[in-house]
Amino acid sequence: MRDGAGWVINGWKFFSSNAKTSSLLIVMAVTDPDVSPYPGMSMFPVPTDTPGVGLYGEPENEGFHAFIHYEDVRVPADALLGGEGQTFDLIR
Repeated sequence: MRDGAGWVINGWKFFSSNAKTSSLLIVMAVTDPDVSPYPGMSMFPVPTDTPGVGLYGEPENEGFHAFIHYEDVRVPADALLGGEGQTFDLIR
């Protein structure tokens, strides 16, 4: 969700491979809920130590398939990878 000069990310992501051993997550999020998912999703780099990022489900010191809770995670507007709604253009 857009919030002033940035974005706020909320939600859960399951089966995030090696998230616990990573320092950066690439988050695909719906940024325009009024259109279909293809033009309505965007990507953001989010450091794992960003306030509001919670990693669960992995044993200590091991990377597997965590699930992640994003709770009011704030990212600046310029963190958007590509343009808004260009997720699927970027991964082709």
